Amino acid sequence: EGEVLRIFSARADKREDANVPVKNQISGDIGAIIAVQDDYMRIQCGTGTLAVTQVQRAGRRVMSVRDFSHRQRLLGLRVG
Repeated sequence: EGEVLRIFSARADKREDANVPVKNQISGDIGAIIAVQDDYMRIQCGTGTLAVTQVQRAGRRVMSVRDFSHRQRLLGLRVG
């Protein structure tokens, strides 16, 4: 929390079923990490969601969300 996290790889999902509950998902406000799956974390957007697959912490190397999620609890945090 409170640190810079760059998104390196992600895909937008505007489909109506983008908000269908999946394993380890919570409901959330815009910018909330609402799901953490094996290879991505899903961030709630105004319309649909953003599935992020690669991130970089300040001064660190680019890493997969899989590796990043093993180091830090992500579900429920806000980005933006």
